[in-house]
Amino acid sequence: MRLIIDLLAMILATLMIMVTCHSCINRNTDNYADDSIDMQTDSAKLVDMHNDMLDMVEDIYSNQGRYFNDENVRLFRSDGSVVKFSSFTECGTVYMYFTPLACWECIREISKGALESDNVCSLSFIIPISLRNAVGRIMMECNIPSEQVYYIEGALGLPIEEENKVFFFTITPGEKSTHRLNVENVFVPVRDADVVVAYLGALAEHFASISAI
Repeated sequence: MRLIIDLLAMILATLMIMVTCHSCINRNTDNYADDSIDMQTDSAKLVDMHNDMLDMVEDIYSNQGRYFNDENVRLFRSDGSVVKFSSFTECGTVYMYFTPLACWECIREISKGALESDNVCSLSFIIPISLRNAVGRIMMECNIPSEQVYYIEGALGLPIEEENKVFFFTITPGEKSTHRLNVENVFVPVRDADVVVAYLGALAEHFASISAI
């Protein structure tokens, strides 16, 4: 949870810098009449960005601290074989969940940032099995390797699963005597590859610190 808080602080600080720079530019503009339209457009973009950030913060906090029973969730590979989340034992596995009902431009930008990042030890894409036949085109457009795709049957227990948004998460084991798996580091990025890279970079540092213990 501390990792997510630090990352949010960094992103919000970046937004504040952008707003400050924008205000400075406006104050130093000589010809207000000629630039009024551009200024209004920039202001609208900043307002949209601010609202996106607020939505992202709300989604992130409302989806932390969740868990599910590994026995109740199955993952299907493209060849039809079945695996469970507990079979992913390597430290550093990051999951990107999306559906074809989400914004396709969002999927393209976010998956691009994830696939091009050097900070991911292992990246898997999670798609609801009920939508398996509807993702072929977007997977091709995003160059998502089929061997990294898993179709999920069952639920992770996250409220955001009902909202058709793109999000990332990691999994850690729960109590050894149960099949409980904890869903951690849930992150709902805005449509910006740089934000994805920042998140994955923070995760890489987090996993490196765990491995060093």
